[in-house]
Amino acid sequence: MKTTIKIIALLALAVLMLNACGKDEGTAIPEKYKVEFSPVKPSLYKPSPKDNKFFVIAKVNDKEIESGDEVEEGKEVVFTVHIG
Repeated sequence: MKTTIKIIALLALAVLMLNACGKDEGTAIPEKYKVEFSPVKPSLYKPSPKDNKFFVIAKVNDKEIESGDEVEEGKEVVFTVHIG
């Protein structure tokens, strides 16, 4: 009788331990966000009439992105400003 109780107790303990383990819910799919660029007037530098090349380049993983592209949440976006 004691052996049967020990076996049942061990089985119950094993079931509890297996259920206590975290369940793998898979990898979270990162959200994607749409990128929109809009022109900005320079506030620190007044361009001369011949300087018409003011632009910003945005890159993700060293790849240039454009307005309307999607970027995954958590990705680093590097902006580079070109003046003149």
